[in-house]
Amino acid sequence: MNRKKFTILGIIVVLLLSIGGYMTYQKMKPKPYKEVAAEAKTDSFDSEEELSKASNVIVIGSLNKRGQSQVDRDTEGGVLAVYRMSDFKIAQVIKNDTNKSLAEDTIIPIYENEGHDEKTNTTYHVAGYEKMENNETYMLFLTYDPEDKYYVPVGVNYGKMNVDSEKETELYGDDSDNQEEEINKVQEEALDTYKEEIKEVENQ
Repeated sequence: MNRKKFTILGIIVVLLLSIGGYMTYQKMKPKPYKEVAAEAKTDSFDSEEELSKASNVIVIGSLNKRGQSQVDRDTEGGVLAVYRMSDFKIAQVIKNDTNKSLAEDTIIPIYENEGHDEKTNTTYHVAGYEKMENNETYMLFLTYDPEDKYYVPVGVNYGKMNVDSEKETELYGDDSDNQEEEINKVQEEALDTYKEEIKEVENQ
């Protein structure tokens, strides 16, 4: 009788351990990676002139250090915002209508509308934004708010352009072709308007 009880208890313990182990594995196993184009209302522009006017800072330079992803959540754990604060090294200042001193080699924080949520293993591209890449030169059209102390590309995607005219802005998402065309048209104008400044940077 005792042997039967021990056998049954042993089976129950093994079952409980197996169920517990499986549940722990389900919680701990890596979640499948996802990429999401998060919709967002953004400003749009019809010309380089409009874009330049909306910017209080215009600079040329490159990514100095990619920032870590930041995720803001509500009280229930829902995602409110995903972004990264990247360091950008200035090669030339084209416009500066702020009270901040900007010059060659100044490093400024740029709010990038893309980031990775480790909790769900999901990368969010706000309005289809793609992060800046290393070893690329960008012209940024920015707004700066002294209260925030960081710089934001105007119109999210309009204000970040690769100075290599062969590398047009590409947005993440399936329904972005028309928007890409509009953005690249304005950016092409901007690259032409500031072509002399771009040449100076390329010749440094």
